[in-house]
Amino acid sequence: MGKAQELYGMPWGRREYILVLDAYLQSDCSWFSPEDAPVRVLAKLLGRTPAAVVMRMENFASLDPARSETRKGLGHISPLGMRIFEEYFQKRESLRDLAEFLQGEARARDMPLFDDPVIIPRAFGKYELGDLIGDGGFGTVYSCLHTDTSRAYAIKIIKTDKIHDHEVRQRFIREMRALKAIKHPHVICLHEENLDSEEELPAFIMDLAVTSLHEYMMQRSREMGDSVARPLLRRVDAVTVFTQVLSAVAALHKATPRIIHRDINPRNVLLMPDGVWVLADFSLAKFLHSAPVTTAFATQSGQAWATEGYAAPEQYRDFKHVDERGDVFSLGVLLWELFSSAWPPRRTEALMLPPALEPICAKATSWELKDRYACVAELEEAFNGAIQNLN
Repeated sequence: MGKAQELYGMPWGRREYILVLDAYLQSDCSWFSPEDAPVRVLAKLLGRTPAAVVMRMENFASLDPARSETRKGLGHISPLGMRIFEEYFQKRESLRDLAEFLQGEARARDMPLFDDPVIIPRAFGKYELGDLIGDGGFGTVYSCLHTDTSRAYAIKIIKTDKIHDHEVRQRFIREMRALKAIKHPHVICLHEENLDSEEELPAFIMDLAVTSLHEYMMQRSREMGDSVARPLLRRVDAVTVFTQVLSAVAALHKATPRIIHRDINPRNVLLMPDGVWVLADFSLAKFLHSAPVTTAFATQSGQAWATEGYAAPEQYRDFKHVDERGDVFSLGVLLWELFSSAWPPRRTEALMLPPALEPICAKATSWELKDRYACVAELEEAFNGAIQNLN
């Protein structure tokens, strides 16, 4: 077992998915409680907690056409879990044979299916690793389950092949420190981190989102089918998203020291289970002090300038010295994404926005810094005034 697995545990694997899917289908979905005997027996076999087995059954219930109204957990099952479901859902006899073989194999050894005969290690001593839900350039995000409360979270772990890359480590540290520095209802909440105790392979625990704005808009597109019109969100939903993101960025810029996000885009805007939108992924964030200094966390290589189409032009020329107006530019592009009837890419000569929003978007995304809103507060004031005139 490698150090990453010793520290944080192992995500669900093929054999685990097979056994839980078989148990789900055999049960006829009649039990879903961690206290039920079949769940506890299976959990012991897997080296997992009963709550984790129940969460996985809820995932399969959300994929089951007969129970499609039960959506709980759908967004948090890995592509591997989806493939197992698709492969075996209609081949139940084959699944039963395979599951019985795996069970017999485990019982013959009188131990769980994995190397640790007691239980799979837990991140921070209390979080059981679930599914891979995000994979970036330097960090990997998994769902995880608090073993005492059964509450689901997300854990972000630095990639093992990047631990000796100085710039990657600094970005990871910068993200943790930025999240620790700001507490706001529309900024993703960091619950725990281990930078002081685990310098080589750090990780942090944060809230688990339902989906991203990008995926939310893609779902809207799928619902519209072959419509030639661009699949916009409902106007009231778009206003809610943009207002809450504005609030988050304004809070970052008012923090001490100020925080510049530098990567505002729909993939980094997340929907939480309570319906609130939050800003996440602070890997490109920087701390902006009152004096124009280069912080210890500034990127060195000039690579990874943020998301193409959303990054302000100055980010490509002078990444280190981007100020609040860089985030204003990204917010202007997000405003266009939420309200424009034009298909991407965005064209300045044809924004196709409601008349009240067109001058706001044009000013926010001005190529010249001097022509842009000087701060998010100005953009927020203009937007709040304009939405009174939206039809």
